[in-house]
Amino acid sequence: MFASLHRSKPRAFFQALGAVSLVAATAGLSAPAQGAQLNVDEYEDQIRSRFGSTKGYSTTLVRTTGFRYGVSGGAATHSDAMTWDVLANVGSATKMVGGLLLVKVLEEQGKSTPQVLSFLDNEIRHYLPAVVKNALPVENRKITFRDLLQHKSGIRGGDPANPFVQLLVPVEDSDYGVRSYHNINSKLLTYLVPIVGNPANLPAINDAVANNGWSATGNDIIQAMGWWYETFVRYYIFDPVDPDLAATCDPDPDALGTLVNGWTIAGAYTTKTDPYAGVIYNSKLLAGHCKAQGGWYYSSKAFASIFQYLGHSSGFISPSTYDALYSPTGSSTTRNNRLVWSSEIASAKLEDLYGWKASPYHGGSHPVNRSGSVPNAFRTTHARSAVIRLPSGYHAVGIVNSGEMSSGDIASELKNAFANALE
Repeated sequence: MFASLHRSKPRAFFQALGAVSLVAATAGLSAPAQGAQLNVDEYEDQIRSRFGSTKGYSTTLVRTTGFRYGVSGGAATHSDAMTWDVLANVGSATKMVGGLLLVKVLEEQGKSTPQVLSFLDNEIRHYLPAVVKNALPVENRKITFRDLLQHKSGIRGGDPANPFVQLLVPVEDSDYGVRSYHNINSKLLTYLVPIVGNPANLPAINDAVANNGWSATGNDIIQAMGWWYETFVRYYIFDPVDPDLAATCDPDPDALGTLVNGWTIAGAYTTKTDPYAGVIYNSKLLAGHCKAQGGWYYSSKAFASIFQYLGHSSGFISPSTYDALYSPTGSSTTRNNRLVWSSEIASAKLEDLYGWKASPYHGGSHPVNRSGSVPNAFRTTHARSAVIRLPSGYHAVGIVNSGEMSSGDIASELKNAFANALE
């Protein structure tokens, strides 16, 4: 039904990467800047002291030199230890993947960094199916790709399965252009990325709407394009980074612990002392498709590998484009115009050493309620995560599977552990 995507042969999704290691490092502990050097023993101590209150935690620190270091602890399930190879729900942190994917497909079309940035000022209405475009309120016709990546679209409201439901509600003038975090901004990328990446998909989706009687507010369009979104993620990000990347949006809800393919998947819990079975949330089963805004499970090692070489020529997008997403040395106004990254956090030490006024991060938080006769205190489980960009080519990822830390806490503690380990 849809235009074909030129892809190499399909790959097995999960394959064993080798023996689990709680802490591992590859090349290079070169000095970060101005004589500062990372003391990895101190870094590990910092991580363990800052994350030890949770049920389980998994962190991975990577650098563009090839350096990679994992520190994990606690429990993934009542019978499995948490390691950097364990898959866990990263929640909205996966919005980073959706935003980077949009940038990637633009570069794949031969666009330079200035051309990518210029494209982002295009109004998204030109890429919508006709049944949605024709119903779009006048106030919403000005919404651009840049608005989505900056969370400045002005779209508010709930979280229906179909993002077009919210898109068809007129935005308030006072909300447009104001940074405000809402799922809808990334949720729309589930549909938009396959259209931008392969424009022939737009007439194909219009034909499908006409032939099948699909509506703007039903789920058929987004479910059809969700399959293509998942395909684009695997082809344009997973394949260049690692064809066997440990990630899925389709975890078996009954596969707590060891999966049939040998991987371990972490459950979500309320607290460190939660006595009940962990919870797995299957986004693909419930929504009918994978989503750009959340619902993916990654190991911290796999998620960090996506960011490891960004900002370097070995990254899957160009260094100039990646650097254009956020300026750590820029003014507050410049940093507020950041792309893809949802938040930022400052460090006096990192500013002193590197001139970084703040580090960008994206968090993820996914509460899921247990069913059945469970006491209220143990009903709502939590999966939380964060990825943060640090100076000198470093990125850090942290995942916890209980509610003691918010995603902002995770980002802050990753940053503090890194800063305090610099000598």
